[in-house]
Amino acid sequence: MIEEIAIRDLGVIGETTLELGPGFTVVTGETGAGKTMIVTALGLLLGARADAGSVRRGASSAVVEGRWNVPEHAAVAERVEDAGGAVEDGELILTRTVSAEGRSRATVGGRSAPVAVLGELADQLVTVHGQSDQIRLTSSTAQRAALDGFGGAALEKALNRYVAAYDAWQQHTGELETLTRDRDERVAEADRIRAASDEIEAADPQPGEDVELAERADRLGNLEELRLSAALAHEALSSESLDGVSDVVGLVESARRAVERVADSDAALQPVLEQLTELGIQAAEASASISSYLGSLEPEAGHDLELINERRALLAGLTRKYGETVDDVIDYGQRASDRLLELDGDDDRIAALQQSVEQDEQALGVAAAALTAARTKAAADLAKRVTTELKTLAMAGATLVVEVTDAGSTADTDATRCRSCCSRTPAPTPDRSARGHRAASCRA
Repeated sequence: MIEEIAIRDLGVIGETTLELGPGFTVVTGETGAGKTMIVTALGLLLGARADAGSVRRGASSAVVEGRWNVPEHAAVAERVEDAGGAVEDGELILTRTVSAEGRSRATVGGRSAPVAVLGELADQLVTVHGQSDQIRLTSSTAQRAALDGFGGAALEKALNRYVAAYDAWQQHTGELETLTRDRDERVAEADRIRAASDEIEAADPQPGEDVELAERADRLGNLEELRLSAALAHEALSSESLDGVSDVVGLVESARRAVERVADSDAALQPVLEQLTELGIQAAEASASISSYLGSLEPEAGHDLELINERRALLAGLTRKYGETVDDVIDYGQRASDRLLELDGDDDRIAALQQSVEQDEQALGVAAAALTAARTKAAADLAKRVTTELKTLAMAGATLVVEVTDAGSTADTDATRCRSCCSRTPAPTPDRSARGHRAASCRA
């Protein structure tokens, strides 16, 4: 609902604000008082063509601002948001500026916008009645909405069934078109994925294998140094050196026996004896561990450094193509297999979609026929009621005729026609309210 129009320097109006409210408002005045300028101002806010001659003499520009109260989730609010504007607290502000040179600017919800946006909002904001026309009824959308609104629950139910059937048909048709159109590209993708999958499968990488091989290569690359250091450590722990110095195990054992001989004479030596016993055990265990390690340093068959480096090079080639690590490569291979199954199933999916589209078209035809019948019935009832009402308005000879006809048929030139989505056959277009469907026309 429009609440206020503010006008500055438009025609004979210097500056004024017209506040409007619920109910009937009448603007009166003598000839030249500015009544026409108010209608002109409203027209500018609704996208009418700007005329530099309407700017008040001596002014650089004329400015018109309108304030509407609209629901925040209504269609008009969505269109305002699409244009970059905003409806705040249910209030929409439109502004139109016309310069004395004829240039025109518009703002919608606080943001600059093309004047065409005002025209798009016009049908949803204001209805202008004239002596020989009713602007809103020239809109096919408004005609269809008026008939559907009059039809009540029965027509709404038929329309919802048609929309559901149309959505299913559109979804399956779109998917079928995509699969058919992109078939060559999908075949090429399948070939690429199959080659990658075969390469990964032939290499058979194992989780964490790249890390394990790197550790083994580092070990084998430093084998002699590792063997020398381990041998020296083992000798120090449990071997008799050439200069007569005893090893660690022997020295600890000698110290333990010395303390054991006198431990009964002084209780304070008992903890020392226990420590030396534990130290001897640990030294012996360390010696055994080093001895075992020395044995493991001998290269195993099939695992020498050359073979390991060859395997690492193979895995490095995979990681360059399919992931940063071997685990990434394995994951890529699994996803590639899943995608390959999907791509290889295109033929089956296309056949299934073709069958679904045929079934959807049949269901759509049934729903369309039901919707046509519901609209036809509502049209007859609407025409009858309006004609009766016209007679009470002293227009006994007036008759309203509401017709539901094929969109492509020839209608009387004085008929106001609206396209609607109630065809007996589905339209091969995603526009539910256009080609191939039926039209309603009203004649009075």
